[in-house]
Amino acid sequence: DLVRREGNEAPYLIPIGERAEAIAQRFTDNLISAQQAVQELEELIAQYRQATERRQESDLSREAFGVYWLLQNEQLDEAEAVARAVEPAFGEHPHWAHDSRQEGAVRLSLYKALKDTSLRDRMAQVVERMLTVLRRAAE
Repeated sequence: DLVRREGNEAPYLIPIGERAEAIAQRFTDNLISAQQAVQELEELIAQYRQATERRQESDLSREAFGVYWLLQNEQLDEAEAVARAVEPAFGEHPHWAHDSRQEGAVRLSLYKALKDTSLRDRMAQVVERMLTVLRRAAE
């Protein structure tokens, strides 16, 4: 419910919501115990609080912070540097989520920013994931 209400303004919440749904589904399917589900949900709540706190401290745009948070989850040390490098692309292409040319420019910016990182081998997957999450937030 929180993700539905605030996901447009806080794209970093979308992956947290997806993980919460996955935990609930695993519990429903009897793949994890109630105790394990509660423990995993408590960890998600801690991540939510950490993300919200970090967002309040950050001067990154909504989209750039989404990139930063997703890359943090990928354990990328350069997450903030990459987010800052791609932030102008989102400002220069405000309709990227609905215009394929603008999306291409944003996508290219993400590829350029990630090409010299530890994620270069999975760059296509990571970029696609970021754009999918950010597009969901833009809807």
